[in-house]
Amino acid sequence: MTFNGGMDIKIILFSFVILGYFTFQIIKHSRIIKPNRRRYWILVRLLTLICLILSLTGMTINVTSRDTTTIFLVDSSISMEDSKREIEDYINSQLVSMEPKDKAAIITFGKKPMVDMSLRDRIEDIKLISEPNPYFTDIQGALDFGADYFPQKSNKRLVLITDGRENAGDALEAANELRQRKINLEIYPIDGYKGNDVQLTSIELPNNIHKAENIPMELTIDSTIDTKGTLYFYSGNEILIKEDIRVSKGENIFKYYITLNNKSNMNYRGEIVFKEDNNLKNNRVTGSLQMGHKPRVLVVGKKEDVHIVENLLTSMGLELQSCTPNGVADNIDFLSKFNGIFLVNIHHDSISSSFEANLNTCVKELGVGLIVVGGEESFALGGYKDTVLEHMLPVSCKMKGNKKQPNTGLVLIIDSSGSMDDESGGIKKIDMAKEAAIRSVGILEDNDYIGVLAFSDVLQWIVPLGSARDKEVIEEDIGKLGAKGGTLIIPSLSEGIKKLQDTPVKIKHIILLSDGQGEKEGYDTLINNMKKNNITLSTVAMGYDADQGVLKRLSKETKGRSYFVKDFEAIPNIFAKETYRATKKYINNQEFTPIQVDKSVFSKDVLPNLKGYIGTGIKDEAELILKSPLDDPILAGWQYGLGKVLVWTSDLKGGWSNSWIKWHSFQSKWSSLISSVISHESNKSMELYLEKSKGKVEAFVVNTKAEDNEKMEMVVQGPHKSKGAMSLKQVATGKYRGSFFLDEEGTYYVTAKLTDAKGAVESITKTINLDYCPEYGLDRESGIKTLTALCNATDGRFIDKEINVFKQPIRKNKSDIHISFILLPLALMLFIADIAIRKF
Repeated sequence: MTFNGGMDIKIILFSFVILGYFTFQIIKHSRIIKPNRRRYWILVRLLTLICLILSLTGMTINVTSRDTTTIFLVDSSISMEDSKREIEDYINSQLVSMEPKDKAAIITFGKKPMVDMSLRDRIEDIKLISEPNPYFTDIQGALDFGADYFPQKSNKRLVLITDGRENAGDALEAANELRQRKINLEIYPIDGYKGNDVQLTSIELPNNIHKAENIPMELTIDSTIDTKGTLYFYSGNEILIKEDIRVSKGENIFKYYITLNNKSNMNYRGEIVFKEDNNLKNNRVTGSLQMGHKPRVLVVGKKEDVHIVENLLTSMGLELQSCTPNGVADNIDFLSKFNGIFLVNIHHDSISSSFEANLNTCVKELGVGLIVVGGEESFALGGYKDTVLEHMLPVSCKMKGNKKQPNTGLVLIIDSSGSMDDESGGIKKIDMAKEAAIRSVGILEDNDYIGVLAFSDVLQWIVPLGSARDKEVIEEDIGKLGAKGGTLIIPSLSEGIKKLQDTPVKIKHIILLSDGQGEKEGYDTLINNMKKNNITLSTVAMGYDADQGVLKRLSKETKGRSYFVKDFEAIPNIFAKETYRATKKYINNQEFTPIQVDKSVFSKDVLPNLKGYIGTGIKDEAELILKSPLDDPILAGWQYGLGKVLVWTSDLKGGWSNSWIKWHSFQSKWSSLISSVISHESNKSMELYLEKSKGKVEAFVVNTKAEDNEKMEMVVQGPHKSKGAMSLKQVATGKYRGSFFLDEEGTYYVTAKLTDAKGAVESITKTINLDYCPEYGLDRESGIKTLTALCNATDGRFIDKEINVFKQPIRKNKSDIHISFILLPLALMLFIADIAIRKF
């Protein structure tokens, strides 16, 4: 029986008040109570007083639990797969000895724990059926999970069945929690994989390489046997080393010198082949090696668009690689090798979603520079609106401000004949036509006009020509478009022209879509009428059955554009592009002199003229460097995560920018701009060192220009996901440490970034590979060391199959129960008895 700590002075004072009150009452009533009841009454009064005071003082009773819960925590990782039957037999042999007060559960674990059998008091023959991720072993996570799974007031026994080869987490971190919760830990050690094993453990190369020849390399091979085999070392697909070697049981170190053959970087791969090796999963190690002097730049664009950019980069002495949008590799391993990436007049549809996502990661998380050059396939016309690419840029596709742009009247004349109901790949032509019309409506401003006219052998205004303000209603009406009948073009054009010519707009444009044959003649009057009313016409011929000759003639004579498409899924993009062009708000073809906003870039230079650009809107946090007389961005940049992004909304192939390309300062000014954007590893004041042990990586960062109020963070981008930002611990001036676990096979990009109150100051990125799951690693001795340390830290013990855990002594779980719930009702009952004695 105990009391809760020292009694509060208020409780003591209150107890004296109660004592005084009861003493007063005893003296007051003792004379009027009959002598034969007086002693009972005083006894009841004293007992009531005692109950109240004990309740106030927090009296508790120490209770020892009689119930015992045993949890079998079973390692189900790859290194234990040969022992599954042994473990099942062991657990079943233990369960038959359960006592009536015993309960048991089974939890299996690998990378994460899973409940294989929930808590119960009667268990018969069991089979381990749960399948946690077996490629990693996290004993710490399993112990934490098991500790939380116990009932609170039960005696707690945890039986850990494992080989101890932990490669994710740190089991010793869970030891303190086990002690505090009074959990009895029993360890049943398992000897895992027993076959012959020769492992290529590591390939070590220097961190800083300045010469391409005689680069020292050290390979470590661990083996459980004395044997001989062959070592291979590749640079890409080229074999640099092929050698028969002999290894002894234990650690074996081999040293070589390699040559890069004037390459500035190399992807390497080491492999071993041994006939007596029963585990082939740990025979390969990969990595990359860079000389680190020439920044590498990737240029993505069509050949006709990138010529000037390529010449400019070559003149700067940069290592250049060019790819077409459809031919560029879209994986992060490829993109991350570059210091800067150029996107030159590319349409969003020409790049894959993987390219876009990995480009975003490279710029934001790895600090790769990005420069986007305009043209008629870029920005709004290139489908950037509401994409990840637009999110990365310092400009948006939506133009800002009231520039008094002329309003537009747009009539969409859409073939709705029966052939438009045809489909390919489950997609109907008519549905693509609907999507195309909706895309056009979304581009128009509230002061524009829109009409949608369906034609077959009859005409129907799906959307009568009127204001484009209520877009939801218009899009709903477009959804009613259906396909039926034949193809008559002339009546539909005549009707569209008639409605459009009297519409109060400055720009009048028609887009005609047809997939069939219309009238061959009779268009002259319509063409003259369009010319007279300044109406332009663009045509879209869909499929080989469409009358391309007639449609081309109509668009040519009315100063429009003609398109021929075999794949009707391209129609929405064509309509969107045509709508942008027709409004004349996004393509500016007027000659002008760019206006300097940030004069630090071009100083006092007299800038050449430009003949056009794509209209965009500057974002709030972006830096505007050059603008047009209409205040549209021409050159803008910003910091995007760790990387810098620069946007040039004109072209760089000579169509709009001929005067700039011929300008005597073009090369020097653009070289300076490019250098400010692309990352230069050699100029950094930081060094990042990575050391891998099994699945754990220790990171060490040195900053040679350390200043006050700076913080060091680390971002780890894994093969499929990012681990997010982690703060590194400062261990000395300008020196920082941190660690993380590799939890899936592949390449990891580790970026250390120095930040101050304004954001990222500097960053450096290194790669590290996990070539094979640590479960396949030859690391048997560390298992028993881990389990021994865990056993000592928790006052646990090792057991074997001869020891029945249910028969072993266990540290009891003792808990204090506050007995106020008994004392207060008892005091009330005594008080009632007090009244009864006095009244009756």
